[in-house]
Amino acid sequence: MKIIIIGGGIAGLSAAWELSGRADVTLLEASARCGGKLTTATLETPFGISVVDGSAESFVTRKEAAYQLLLELGLQDQILEPEADTSGVYLLRDRTIQPVPTSPLALLRSKLLSWRGKLRLLREPLTRASAPSRDESLHDFLERRVGVEAAEIFGPVMAGIYSADPRRTSALASFGVLRELERDHGSLMRGMLRRRPKRGARRLPRAVTLRGGVETLVNALEMQVRTRGVAIQTNAAVERVQSGVVTLRDGSRLSADAVILSLAAHGDRHAGTGLPSFGARAAESPARRDDSAQRRARDRRGVVHRFQNAGAHPARHRTAARVLRREQS
Repeated sequence: MKIIIIGGGIAGLSAAWELSGRADVTLLEASARCGGKLTTATLETPFGISVVDGSAESFVTRKEAAYQLLLELGLQDQILEPEADTSGVYLLRDRTIQPVPTSPLALLRSKLLSWRGKLRLLREPLTRASAPSRDESLHDFLERRVGVEAAEIFGPVMAGIYSADPRRTSALASFGVLRELERDHGSLMRGMLRRRPKRGARRLPRAVTLRGGVETLVNALEMQVRTRGVAIQTNAAVERVQSGVVTLRDGSRLSADAVILSLAAHGDRHAGTGLPSFGARAAESPARRDDSAQRRARDRRGVVHRFQNAGAHPARHRTAARVLRREQS
């Protein structure tokens, strides 16, 4: 079976990894390098050599697929646990600098919330779960669950991970696990207590990074999929996809039994593919409206499930993955 993957970012490379050895795979990347937004630079500073990641700098282990991929690629010796100390983090509130509380007791003593705000926060387990059927902004989610004061304070801190405005950041895209806690347990606090690892259970760090930066993952993926027979073409911009035939901008054509599109949702309308764009649908999402919020899907198992089914699958937000099967004559 011949499969063409259009887009050599982390999603496209992960799909190539899953398919390598099971199909004749060609990956097409329009730019000069694979990896998309995952980039790493090495800089000389007065303090020595520094490794600087240009976008994502770590992987959360709660989403096991990314961590498992690191192990499959033999990168376990490169895994590091980044520092997660928040004791030196402060917020500017009412023209005064206040430390971010790092424990429930510290939160109760904190001046960031009034007593009314603290009581509303403590009522969270009693607040009825009423998640809307559609997505909502991170601010709206927090306001609904923990009250206005807590949303005004903690929303910017959480959305700051994406350098984004919490009122324009998708709750599902940025902190989908919180919606899962509400759905499964009816409360964020109850859900967090029930999800605590049992005593003696193996614990992974909350997040991991790589010794040489996140581009280490990109380089390892690219090298190993090439070794497993995947043909990777860079500077290979796609002009059109129709009936299983992929036409490149230079006029050359490739045929395939299935095509996987791993493109940015806002960009594939400009890809000239002649296919319906996800851009308009993605524009309805809070995450799409805020260009600084990056949705980086890593669940490779989900990718596999999607391309086993015919038709189109619109990703929820920024990253779109679609599969087109050749029309049967």
